[in-house]
Amino acid sequence: MLHQMNRPSLQSPLKIFCVLVLHLLLTHSCRGQPQLIGSSQPIVATVGDDVILPCQLKPAQDVSVLTVEWTRADLNPIFVHVQRAGQETTSAKHESYQGRTSLPIDGLNQGNISLKLSRVKLSDGGNYTCYIPHINKESFVELVVVSDVIPSPVISVAGLDRDRGGAVLQCESKGWYPEPEVFWLDGEGNLLSAGPTETVKGPDGLYTVSSRVTVEKRLSNSITCRVQQNNINQIRETYIIVADDFLKVQSRSSPVIIGLAVSLVVCIVAVFFFVWKWKQNMINTKSCWNTTEGGVNKNLSDDAEGQPLNVAGTNEEMQTRPEASNLARKNSTEVFMKVGQNGKYLRLSNKSKEDLKLEGWKLRVKLNDQNPIMFTFEESIKLKAEDRVYIWASGCIPPFPGPSNLTWKDLQRWAKGDKLLVELIKCHEEIVKTTEREATVFVDFDPDRNYLRLFNKSKEDLKLEGWKLRVKLNHENPIMYTFEKSIKLKAEENVYIWASGCTPPFPGPFHLTWMDLNRWTKGDKLLVELINCDEEIVKTIETQGASQHNDTNPAGKNSTETQGASQHNDTNPASENSTEVFVEVDPDGKYLRLTNESEEDLKLEGWRLRVKVNDQNPIMYIFEKSIILRAEENVYIWVPGCVTHSSPSNLRWKDLKRWTKEDKLLVEIINCDGEIMKTTEV
Repeated sequence: MLHQMNRPSLQSPLKIFCVLVLHLLLTHSCRGQPQLIGSSQPIVATVGDDVILPCQLKPAQDVSVLTVEWTRADLNPIFVHVQRAGQETTSAKHESYQGRTSLPIDGLNQGNISLKLSRVKLSDGGNYTCYIPHINKESFVELVVVSDVIPSPVISVAGLDRDRGGAVLQCESKGWYPEPEVFWLDGEGNLLSAGPTETVKGPDGLYTVSSRVTVEKRLSNSITCRVQQNNINQIRETYIIVADDFLKVQSRSSPVIIGLAVSLVVCIVAVFFFVWKWKQNMINTKSCWNTTEGGVNKNLSDDAEGQPLNVAGTNEEMQTRPEASNLARKNSTEVFMKVGQNGKYLRLSNKSKEDLKLEGWKLRVKLNDQNPIMFTFEESIKLKAEDRVYIWASGCIPPFPGPSNLTWKDLQRWAKGDKLLVELIKCHEEIVKTTEREATVFVDFDPDRNYLRLFNKSKEDLKLEGWKLRVKLNHENPIMYTFEKSIKLKAEENVYIWASGCTPPFPGPFHLTWMDLNRWTKGDKLLVELINCDEEIVKTIETQGASQHNDTNPAGKNSTETQGASQHNDTNPASENSTEVFVEVDPDGKYLRLTNESEEDLKLEGWRLRVKVNDQNPIMYIFEKSIILRAEENVYIWVPGCVTHSSPSNLRWKDLKRWTKEDKLLVEIINCDGEIMKTTEV
């Protein structure tokens, strides 16, 4: 037994060898897992330039025969660039990216699917996703677009520093990315000691910086504020000259200043008392004058006709008239509002000959059925006599900076089809002006499938120059009709666009023929979008057959109207009419449920579910070829570990995590054409 124990054992080296081999295999397997690598830092581009959004498959492999997708979650359709087997597919591509995207042809065989975006626009800024469905991998890239013209900083006098006998200057500069640095220089180019720089990042991802410095009396009072960002090689600066006399006044002794302040207060009180007394005398004088005149101002027409006046009754009315007159004068205003037709701004106009301080005034805006939002004017805002103030929507750049151009970050651009209610409220919560604008242009189908009709419900003519009609029939590529310069949709009238081969009842400017538009049948699925000259979709209607739109009066009760996604919690109002698929979120965070309330089965092949929890990056689920959502039945998509039993209607999503009742969940179901069919937010 002792001899056997001392013999060399073969099991131990063999065991060690097996463990090493297994370790090497696992290491190789883990390293071989493909990953898409984007950019951890935002990509910065200038308007008009070309930019590369990086996305690399690692380990590198040939993807030239695979499907590659670039998407933006905030668009509809979501597709920015789609390439299948080396060929770009444009049928589902978002219109604003047409002709501006490409992938590196020579890099696809090495797994390089970086997107080149040409002629960058401000609207291109956002979060992009590169995705390869074959391996179900995705990566995210953020693009920040900066204007090619960054405005110069603005220097203002922020206050006085009595201890040091100097003026406090503030410098502010907007529209930067990345975050810039701020420097103060004297007239000889020497750096000045300034306070800490305050930085604010706006909703558009751009930075606003501000800094303060105290200027004391010195040989040179020329002060320069310089804002620079070395990464993008941009420098902006502004200088100001502070006069010696200004500093001398500020350095006088405190007793003199206090004495002047007391004298000023006494003068102001005296002036206010004099004005109040004068007003009281005017009211009493006017009241007596109205009484003795027997109500001449009451009704000139009665007096002109020689009708007798009831003196007693007139006296009674005249006693209250000064108050009514004063109240009417108090409530009257010569401020007018205009809603920008392009959805970019609201405009206030002062028609009087006196300046109006807007401090404490408010604008309340209600878009469609959304909750109203409020804008409060700051202390420094003044609406000058016979002048205007513009309040610009977020992301819309005023033509020139200045105190008459304000930006409202909570105000989003609206389309001509939106319903807008705007109220101007004085500082005493009194509504001064109300402007309401409803949808005015409607689109309708011909019951006999011969034409499309546009109807102008408003009382103003509408020039259709540059407007477009986009029509998609079933699964065919959409076609586009552009209205010529001379076409005008007159107030409360129609314009007919006839299909090829269909003869209008009589010729005229209101009857147009579209040679590319063919007659559709009762069973065809038709999607029609009316697009204005700013490329905004004004109206969208969709039908499975003309019989669903038998109302030939677009302004009538049964007409199809689109007044914004907020009415349905759906980012694509048109899609709601074309599908009866609904999404339900389990309150316990275990599953999502799709319900088909129609009478026909629905193939979900190529459809997707996109889910965003709180501020996390969204995740995507793609339905396989075999998945069918039966008529009046459900399909459940379960969180891993929560599936009750296996069946074709119970699917497991490995990337989906359980959520709580406190979480904010956004769920979108997207069809195979990239259109968002339903949106649920909880």
